[in-house]
Amino acid sequence: MTFSVWGDDPRFDQVYNQDRNEVSWEILNSIGIPAIPFFFPSAPEDYDRVAEWLQSKPSLSLVGLFARYYTSVTDLERLLLDAQKLCELVGHPYRHMVVGVASKEKIDLTRALLDDPIIVTAQPFLKGLKAGAEADEQLSFAKVRDKARREIIQTSLARYIAHFN
Repeated sequence: MTFSVWGDDPRFDQVYNQDRNEVSWEILNSIGIPAIPFFFPSAPEDYDRVAEWLQSKPSLSLVGLFARYYTSVTDLERLLLDAQKLCELVGHPYRHMVVGVASKEKIDLTRALLDDPIIVTAQPFLKGLKAGAEADEQLSFAKVRDKARREIIQTSLARYIAHFN
């Protein structure tokens, strides 16, 4: 389970939800269910705390970042640079699974700043299924007429895959 941490929330809520995220990961991991911990540091002291937690888990190889609400490239860049710093603080390598980046610019930035990130987006499915919109080679979406939603989704997925190759 992942409990969101928002910068506007009271500090107690931020700390409490991050604790809940760690405990959820611990419980799932202890009973053999694969889980990916997500962190939402919002204050400088959060990074030290998360780094300490990650240092105590040297076998942990994947950490999640929820980037969906980082709408500007500048905000996303700040998140990714903070993730880089956290990785340096931890001292052992791990990969990042970045959820919610879908534009070419944001995907390229993520790949440039993080070492071999896993990028997760539902945009090819959601835009195709709900709006009948298809991705072009620049991963921008436009509505398509006279084409089945399934075909729109397949074309969009192929363009996303081509972008990663």
